[in-house]
Amino acid sequence: MNNSAGIGQSDQTSDAPHLHRVVRGRSLPEIRVDILRAILEGAQRSTDIMEKTDLSWVPLLDNLTSLSIGGFLSQETASKRKTYSVTKKGIEMVRARLSQLREALPASTTGIDVGVGASLL
Repeated sequence: MNNSAGIGQSDQTSDAPHLHRVVRGRSLPEIRVDILRAILEGAQRSTDIMEKTDLSWVPLLDNLTSLSIGGFLSQETASKRKTYSVTKKGIEMVRARLSQLREALPASTTGIDVGVGASLL
């Protein structure tokens, strides 16, 4: 059985494979909401966000840049260190995702704590 055409081929042929991949069961929107939630929970620097979201450096920076450009995050630079905070638009994104999750949960699980976002709803 020849497997040479399978593994990794889609990564080489796509213009932006990292935009469509699912990483450890998370889609790109889920990763971005995870980043916003990590910041809302107190992580402000890149390394702290990286630890809380279980992302490697390059994907984290790509997503932080996209979230900043989209207006979901604001960033400040002091002493050569960037810190991030979630904007109103970012909070609305987290709220929308948490509402989707609540709607998807069966009625018997309504007591489940969905994290920091529960206080946002």
